[in-house]
Amino acid sequence: MRNYDNRDKVEDSVEALGRLRDPRAVPVLIKALSSYHKHVPLEAAAALGKIGDPKAVPHLIRTLKYGSDRSSSRSVMAAALGEIGDPSAVPALLGILKEERHCVVRAESATALGRLGDVSVIPHLLAALGDEFLFVVQKVAAALRELGDTFAGPEMADRLASSHSTAYDRRGAAVALGELGYEPAVRSLVDALADSNAEVRESAVRALGKLGDREALQSISSRLNAEDAEVRRAAVWACGRLGTSKEIRQDVAPLSDDENFGV
Repeated sequence: MRNYDNRDKVEDSVEALGRLRDPRAVPVLIKALSSYHKHVPLEAAAALGKIGDPKAVPHLIRTLKYGSDRSSSRSVMAAALGEIGDPSAVPALLGILKEERHCVVRAESATALGRLGDVSVIPHLLAALGDEFLFVVQKVAAALRELGDTFAGPEMADRLASSHSTAYDRRGAAVALGELGYEPAVRSLVDALADSNAEVRESAVRALGKLGDREALQSISSRLNAEDAEVRRAAVWACGRLGTSKEIRQDVAPLSDDENFGV
C-alpha cells in the first residue's frame, strides 16, 4: 500500500482489504480516500463501508464535502455511510440530499438515510419527493418506506389526482406510490391510466404492478393495446407480476408480434 504511484496495485490492494473486512485496515483505507488516482477513493470508501467501523465516518464526510468531485466516488461514499450505520452521518447526508448537483449522489444519500433509521429525517425526505430526477424520487420513496413513514402515501396520491399537478409531478407521484407500496392508491393509479400524458400512464401501470393488487389486472390488461409502446411494455411487465400463467398466455401472447421490439 506504500507505492501510491502504482495505480493498479493500489486499487487491487484496497479492494482486497475490503473483502477481508479487517478493522486493522481502516487507517490505511482512510488514507486512501485522499489518493489522486481516480478509482482509489471509490474502492477505499466501498471497503470502509464493508468493514463498518464508525471511526471512518468523519473522514468519509470530510472527503464528501471537500474531496473528490467525481459523482461515482461520492455516491459510493454516501452509500458507505449508510452501511456503517452511525447516526452522526445524518446531517452530512441531509446536506447532500438538498445541495448535491449529481442526481446519483442525492439518490445514494436518500438510501443511506433510510438505512440509518432516524425518523427525524422524514420531513426532509418528503420534501425531496419533488426532486427533478425520477431516479432520486424512487430512492427517496424507498427510504421513506424503510423508515415506516405514513405521510408520503396520501400526499403522493393527492398529487397524482390533482388537476393542478404538472405531468412531471403526476409521474413522480406514481413512481413514488409504487415504491412506497401504498395500497390505498390503487384507485388513483387506475384512474391515472387514462392520464393525458403517456409517461404518467406508463408509471401508473408499473406502480400498479408493484402494488400487486389483482383487482387492477383488468385495467392493466386494457393497456396491452395502448398506442404508446412504453405503456404496452409496462403493461406486459405488470401482467407478468399479477396474472396467472393462463391469464398471461391469454392476454400477453398476442403481443409476441408487436412491431416494437421492446414489448
